[in-house]
Amino acid sequence: MRIRAVLSVIEAFAPPSLQEMWDNTGLQVGDAREECTGVLVCLDATEAVIREAAERGCNLVVSHHPLIFKGLKRLTGGSTTERAVAEAVRLGVSVYSTHTALDSTVGGISYAMAEMLGLEAVRVLSPKEGTLTRVTAYVPRSSAEDAELALLDIGSGQTRSVDGSEQRLDLEGGDVETGWGLIHEPLTAVSATVASWAVGGAVKALDGLGLGKMMSVNVEPLGDKSAELGLGLVARMRGDEGSLTMREFASRVKQAFRLQRLRLSSGIQPDTEVRTVALCGGSGGEFIRAAISAGADVYVTADIRYHDFVDYNSEICLMDVGHFESEICAKDIFYRLLTKKFPNFAVYKSELEKNPVNYL
Repeated sequence: MRIRAVLSVIEAFAPPSLQEMWDNTGLQVGDAREECTGVLVCLDATEAVIREAAERGCNLVVSHHPLIFKGLKRLTGGSTTERAVAEAVRLGVSVYSTHTALDSTVGGISYAMAEMLGLEAVRVLSPKEGTLTRVTAYVPRSSAEDAELALLDIGSGQTRSVDGSEQRLDLEGGDVETGWGLIHEPLTAVSATVASWAVGGAVKALDGLGLGKMMSVNVEPLGDKSAELGLGLVARMRGDEGSLTMREFASRVKQAFRLQRLRLSSGIQPDTEVRTVALCGGSGGEFIRAAISAGADVYVTADIRYHDFVDYNSEICLMDVGHFESEICAKDIFYRLLTKKFPNFAVYKSELEKNPVNYL
C-alpha cells in the first residue's frame, strides 16, 4: 500500500480544502508514491517523534500541527523545525499534517471535545465561509496518477473513468477537420474540491504536468457557505441529563482534559446553570463573541488572553483548558480513522510527545 492510499483516507475525512488561507495542511515532507511501512500519529511532528516513527518501522507521520508552518529559507539545523525536517529526510519518514482541515470537518477536534464532555452537537460555532470550487482535469488515463498527486496537497482528489470517444482533445499542431493528431485514448477525470483562494494553485499544479492540450481543466463553483463545516461547535447537555451547575461542569472539564488547574472567569457564580456550551480546540479567543451570540453559558477553548477575561467577565464563563490539552484528541481521531479502514496495518500513537507547558 502506498502512502497516498493512507492520505486519501485522511483527506476524505478532513479535506485540505477546509483549511484556512494562512494554514499549511498537506504533505510536508516525503513522496506519496512510496510504499507505506506504517503510520505514527501525533499532535506535533518533533524531531523526537520522527525518530520514534523510524524506530517503530513507520515511514509516515500524521500530525495535527504542521511541521512546516512558515516558509523555510535554509536547512542548517538552526531551528527545531529545520532539525525535524532534516531528520525526516535523513530517516526517510514522510510527514503529513491536517491542522485547520481537521478543526473544520464534521467529527473533528471540537466534536471530540464535546464527546469527551458528554455533550450533543447542535451546530458549528463559526461556519466555513468562502466559496468552495471543484477543479476537474480530463487527462489521458496514463497520466491520471500524476494528476492526482499534483492535486494531493491542494484538495481531496477522486477519479472516475470517462469515455475517450466522447472526450477527444486536440493535440498541439493537430488538424481537427481531418482528425489527425486527436487523442483517442480513454480519459480519466481527476477532481479536487478546493477553497476559492486555492484554485490558482490547483491549476498551476496541473499545468506543471506538461500535458498542454492533452489536458482539459474545468472549474466549477460549489457555493458560499456550509452549515455543517467550520471552526468550533455549539453543544448542549444530553436530554437525560438536563443541566449542571458551573461548579459541576468545571469539575467535569478538569477530569475530561486531565487538568490539575483550570483557568476560568471569576465573574460567573458557581451555582449558575449550564445548558449550552461552545467549544473550540486550540487558540479560540477570536470566537468568544460568536459563543455569546450562540447563547452559550460556557466557552471551552485555549490560549485566552487576560483582557478577554476582563472584557467578557460577566457575559460568559470562559474556560481555558490549554492548547495541548484541547487538541491531543487528534491522535485518537487519526487512530480510529486509520485502524477502521486498515485493521491489519501498523498504526501507532506517539508515546514520546509531552505537553511543552509545565505547571508547578
